[in-house]
Amino acid sequence: MKKKQSRKQQRRTPTKLGEQIKVYCITTNVLLTDLADTIGIKKQYLTAIIYGARGTGKYTEVFARLLDLTEDEVLGLQKDYEIAS
Repeated sequence: MKKKQSRKQQRRTPTKLGEQIKVYCITTNVLLTDLADTIGIKKQYLTAIIYGARGTGKYTEVFARLLDLTEDEVLGLQKDYEIAS
């Protein structure tokens, strides 16, 4: 019988939106902490968005402008992950 992995042992995979956020940070040389501060959210909330534990909520427009996407595209990138989970 397989032993269930602890939460720390589980490898998380970023959503498609999370991947885009990470690429943005790398290409613009911005830390996730700095991005979270700029948006006005905690780093933990940004991390939860990246890994699909939380949605963008009222920050959808901010992420759309940041990533040069429409709000529908941002929501679509989240929805793709929710369907696949």
